[in-house]
This record gives sequence, C-alpha cells and structure tokens, in this order.
Amino acid sequence: MRRTLESSPPTEAEVRSTAEKLAALSAARAHDNALDPAALLVFIMALVRAWPSTYGALARPTFADAAAQRASVVEAVRRLTAP
Repeated sequence: MRRTLESSPPTEAEVRSTAEKLAALSAARAHDNALDPAALLVFIMALVRAWPSTYGALARPTFADAAAQRASVVEAVRRLTAP
C-alpha cells in the first residue's frame, strides 16, 4: 500500500517475490494461456486487498467472520489458479 501511495520503485526483494509468484502462476496455468499470469496476479492482489475493506452490510467485524472472509478469498484464488 505504501508503495502505491509513494510511487517509489520496487525493492530487490519485491522484484524477486513478484517474479517467483509469476513463475508459480505460469507453471500452475501452463495448460491455459488465455489469461496472462501478470493479469492473474493483479486479480489475486485485488482480492486480497479488497476483503478487509468491506463496509456496511458486507462488513464482518467479528474474528470468526474475518476468518470466513479470508477463507472465501483463499477459495476464490484456488479456483482462479486451478488447472
């Protein structure tokens, strides 16, 4: 989040981490080249950032509900990356 606000260049660790994630997504989705691994990573990152920021009727303030939200995100990512 800080990186987004400050528009600073990525660190070496971030570049390496992103490359590792892209390689893993490429390997997991080798059978299907319809979706670029970088686009898929953007979607996954958006899911991860979105789930704690829900509000109003979608807000889930209790720990148990937060765990359920996290489980939903994990399942969504599993489905996006499944062969």
